[in-house]
Amino acid sequence: MASDGRENDTMTVSVPPEVGDWLDEQATRHGSSREAICRQLLQGVRDVSADEDLADAEELASLRAHVEAQREEFIDHVEDVRDRVVQVKHEVDGRAPLEHDHERYADAETVDALESTIDAVTADVEAIDASLQTLADRVDEGFDNYETILDELAADLELVSDRSTVLANAVLDLRDTRTAMQARANRRAAADELKLAANRLDVRSASCADCGSSVDISLLTNPTCPHCGASIADVERRSSILGSHTLVTGEPPALPGDSDPGGPQRERLEEAADADASSSNEGTHD
Repeated sequence: MASDGRENDTMTVSVPPEVGDWLDEQATRHGSSREAICRQLLQGVRDVSADEDLADAEELASLRAHVEAQREEFIDHVEDVRDRVVQVKHEVDGRAPLEHDHERYADAETVDALESTIDAVTADVEAIDASLQTLADRVDEGFDNYETILDELAADLELVSDRSTVLANAVLDLRDTRTAMQARANRRAAADELKLAANRLDVRSASCADCGSSVDISLLTNPTCPHCGASIADVERRSSILGSHTLVTGEPPALPGDSDPGGPQRERLEEAADADASSSNEGTHD
């Protein structure tokens, strides 16, 4: 999600018990906090999704093949040098006895030095071969670890996506329930206002302005006529002794909580839930 120029974004949500238990388990396992685990998961998912420079399987396989080719070529060269040194030594040994004093022949010290050189070259070859093997093992281990990390991130992303869908739907359900409860409370409050107004006017029953039916105001639970369903806005006392009290119909004054609880925030929650559900379905088909 883009930052829109904001330094830090803070979002507080309630999670189902099983999600909270999982976060606590991960936090204990890594010696961290629930908030840090959430941040690491989201940051890791974002990095994997946004970083186009991560090496893929083909690049790692190519690197491993290149290292192996270089290793074989180097070993071949070293073997050639070793064979050549051994050949030269044999030629020197065959020319004359080691104790011969003629300048053309190598003395014992020269032969010993040559043998030491051969041993040193052999040790170097073995050390280089071990280093190349270690490098190859590290490449293999890195490749395996790369696949493991991708698998874990994919699993974590799917889990977070599923649980965020559950969370978004739970928030929407709670809002719908709260809206319904608020609407019922508002209707009761409006009926109580009508009863209070009638009590102040010393009116017990009145005629509906729409249908003319007599209504016992003390029995109202909603601000509507029980006979025709018209909305009742107010009570008017009769103007003459021969007339009757009247229930004025129309829309009653708005009460706190009557406004639409949806708006942009609800739309964002619905879009997030739909997007997560679509992603989960695509992942299942794949």
